[in-house]
Amino acid sequence: MVAIEHIFDDIGGLHLFQFVMVIWVYSIKFMIAWSTMLMSFGGYKPHYACVVDDLFNISSLKLTNDSRLEEQAKLGVANHTFLDVCKVNGTKVCCCCCNQQHSTIEKKKKKKKKKKKKKKKKKKKKKKKKKKKKKKKKKKKKKKKKKKKKKKKKKKKKKRKKKERKKEKEVELKENQ
Repeated sequence: MVAIEHIFDDIGGLHLFQFVMVIWVYSIKFMIAWSTMLMSFGGYKPHYACVVDDLFNISSLKLTNDSRLEEQAKLGVANHTFLDVCKVNGTKVCCCCCNQQHSTIEKKKKKKKKKKKKKKKKKKKKKKKKKKKKKKKKKKKKKKKKKKKKKKKKKKKKKRKKKERKKEKEVELKENQ
């Protein structure tokens, strides 16, 4: 088997024609891939696309985004406004509403509500865990107290038994004398 370097040496190396051919072949592949990608994403509608509903559904602005409609939003189609641009602090555009069907502000509020609910759930879980820990600690303390009481009782019993034995021994010694 011959190494590729030897083949290039036999040919005379890579010259301008070979470089042009390689670039041409790969550019064709790139164009094919690009056109396939365009066809596959041709029907994709982004989240900011506005559907303008008019009576006969024949508007030339049926599917378009807010950047094309901002100048015409005040005029509208068929004498009604189809685009509402919401502003925060008077400068920042934060949402695009088509016939009041879509609003990112509402979505943000919903997300905030969901986050708040999650936080509340987490807090509740933490509280429950704390309560469980406290209960466990209390149970442990009670068990320890019970054990201590039992030990004390056992000690007292042992002491009583010792005293009784001593008395019995004394009585026996007295009897024996």
